[in-house]
Amino acid sequence: MKKIILILITFSLLVNLLGCTNKSTEQFSEQKKQDIQEFKSIFSNFAKEENIIMSSKEMDAFHDITPENVFKETGCQIFKNGSTCESYLLCEGNLYTLGIGFGGFGIVHIETCDFDDDNKKDLIYTYSWGSGIHRSSFGYFDLSKKSEGEIDIDSAELSGFIQEELVLEKVSDTQFQVYKANVTIEGGDFTKLSLKKDRLLGEIKAVEKKPVLFIK
Repeated sequence: MKKIILILITFSLLVNLLGCTNKSTEQFSEQKKQDIQEFKSIFSNFAKEENIIMSSKEMDAFHDITPENVFKETGCQIFKNGSTCESYLLCEGNLYTLGIGFGGFGIVHIETCDFDDDNKKDLIYTYSWGSGIHRSSFGYFDLSKKSEGEIDIDSAELSGFIQEELVLEKVSDTQFQVYKANVTIEGGDFTKLSLKKDRLLGEIKAVEKKPVLFIK
């Protein structure tokens, strides 16, 4: 009898957990996206606060580059400027800078993740930048804390900068394969990047609920 009660309790907890997860996903799925004009209005106020000077031509270079799964799982959008290569996260009506674009491609690839295992999706992404020396980096944005961080590298094999562009292959919310990639830019617009995986660089895994890159 006790075993039956325990099984029923376990089943009930699983149903409630799955129900909460589905409800959250459905909530974001039904959420309306901000169009480019609405974004520009929000960005104009953000630019004044952050002392960002941008020409009207540069303002017209913004595009929504949000992957569909990212919006469905987080309700957030990513807007990238095809001229300056800078990218901005629009989340709950507020803007946050993602990565660095100056001298590089800016955001190259972005996925959802959950390294801290709190059942709330965050963002992991690759981006490139650099004045003089082109370099690729990894970024991690905690959507609960609304803060951006870098990913630790657990290897003595990596010396100097990674100069190739990088693409992520998601294995799970806490595990990603990292590949060096060949990139094609359509019409000189850095919001239109075509990525082709080349060779495996390493793997990002959760270590003490934080993302760490292990070089292969």
